Amino acid sequence: MASGLTSIRKVGTAARLGFSTVRNSVAAVRIGLATSRT
Repeated sequence: MASGLTSIRKVGTAARLGFSTVRNSVAAVRIGLATSRT
C-alpha cells in the first residue's frame, strides 16, 4: 500500500509539472503570436 501511494504521488507531481510546463509553453506561444500580429 505504501509503495502504491508513493508511486501515485510521484505520478501526481509529474503530472503537475507537465501541466505547468504545458501552460507556460502555451502562454509563450500566445505572447509570440500577439507580438507577431502587431
